[in-house]
Amino acid sequence: MKAIITTTGKDRTGILAELTRYISDMNCNVEDISQTIMQGNFVMIMMIDLSSACGSFADIKSGLDKISEKSGLAIHIQRAEIFEQMHHV
Repeated sequence: MKAIITTTGKDRTGILAELTRYISDMNCNVEDISQTIMQGNFVMIMMIDLSSACGSFADIKSGLDKISEKSGLAIHIQRAEIFEQMHHV
């Protein structure tokens, strides 16, 4: 299964490292990533592969929610197939 993670918030050093470290610790793979800084705001979207994850989708979401609360970032994850259906024209 694949998932899309979107992250936004005030830019600071280490955001990408923190998120990719967590994803790696959960044994997930980043397949694609796009990020930019817009007027001091960090904006990122990434696709991850969960097929070898050491936890469930709910576990991964819970961990991202904790990072979001601690860091003040808005972090959202959704299954890629749902994301694709929502944005299919």
